Amino acid sequence: MAIAVKRVNETGFYNLGLRDMAKKLAISDARLLAVIRHLKIQESEDFFKEITIGKSRFKRYSGKALSHLKERLSTIDVAAIWQQSKVKL
Repeated sequence: MAIAVKRVNETGFYNLGLRDMAKKLAISDARLLAVIRHLKIQESEDFFKEITIGKSRFKRYSGKALSHLKERLSTIDVAAIWQQSKVKL
């Protein structure tokens, strides 16, 4: 039997912006974005959602994304990912 779960308060679940996470992880926004793209964080509904409020769109991340990134940052070469991506904000 499959049960569908809908989050009623998406802004509560996806409560972090890129800068919030970068600050908590002690990494620059641009380098974090390169890591996020490398790890395909934005492809997971558990980690990322674009939320529309009125005419504005916000890219938001969940606490699960923060925890996942904390774990992965200790095992990956951020400098190499940064060099490969040349991300510009």
